[in-house]
Amino acid sequence: MEHETELLSPQWHFTSKILRTVTRMRTTAENHPIHEWIKRALGDGNCPHITNLENLIKHFPEYIQPNMEHIETYIRPPWWKLTATTSISALNKDKAAEEHERKLRQIPAEDLIIYTDGSGHGGHIGAAIYSPTINITKGEYIGTDNTHNVYAAELTATQMAITLFEERTQEYSNVHIFTDNQSAIQAIESPKQQSG
Repeated sequence: MEHETELLSPQWHFTSKILRTVTRMRTTAENHPIHEWIKRALGDGNCPHITNLENLIKHFPEYIQPNMEHIETYIRPPWWKLTATTSISALNKDKAAEEHERKLRQIPAEDLIIYTDGSGHGGHIGAAIYSPTINITKGEYIGTDNTHNVYAAELTATQMAITLFEERTQEYSNVHIFTDNQSAIQAIESPKQQSG
């Protein structure tokens, strides 16, 4: 019946649940108390009996790796508020370009303007920024499209723009960052938990 319904056997279903639990324990936030218990279980156990964690480590050592990614429960505290102002144009491409030109004319000359872009080409992903205010162009290679996507490149480009502004805060009190990725803007407005 398990074969016909393509269900795991009880043994493999139980093993799968154990491995998901072990992985979840190892990837919790770095300050989570479970890491101290795992550290003790990894040590030379002087106890006369084996603990549950020691048993897991004995049977599944490949899942108790020291450099596993830690997934934070939240990226920002619940009370966090974005200090920047964001806006997404709901207009079509031509009208959005006109609105952009109009906004550019309203930006004071003493403000920094930065354009961002993330893109893929030939199986590779990269991020770039350009500032017409100070005539600077910067690029960064992100990786191949097997491990990265354009969305990550767009967010990397936004981080590059913020870093450039932080380097120039003595000269410019405000920055205007223009990006063409609505998902990236929405993620900045309301960051969510890591995907893992």
